Amino acid sequence: MFGFSSIQQYHSSLTEGTVTCLQAVEHFLRQIEDKQHLNAYVNVYADEAISLATRLDTKRKRGDKIGKLHGVVICIKDVLAYKGHPLTASSRILEGFRSLYSATAIERLLAEDAIKAAVNDYRKKNGLAELKFEESVVH
Repeated sequence: MFGFSSIQQYHSSLTEGTVTCLQAVEHFLRQIEDKQHLNAYVNVYADEAISLATRLDTKRKRGDKIGKLHGVVICIKDVLAYKGHPLTASSRILEGFRSLYSATAIERLLAEDAIKAAVNDYRKKNGLAELKFEESVVH
């Protein structure tokens, strides 16, 4: 099982070489794929996440300064703009729209070396959370 109780513990394992950012990304991408039936993610950026993880592993191995969230795999909600990526905010009117800029929150996460792997998009309807275009399955 791939799991850490804190970012510090994860970073220690990265420093010791017992785990890599790429292994973390691959683990979470497998989890997303294995649980596809839950319809929990609207977009998955596997290639982008793998590429960034590889660059972060190289950066760390060179001894360059790493960010506070170095290699931490994140998923964001579809209301946070990420330049060049789809943004619908649970609205069909925005289908096909790609953000022209990144939200400050996203810029700050990426500046600290976080890895964005996926986007989920829940909306509220009659007080119940549901997914954008398909039903989600909650266990």
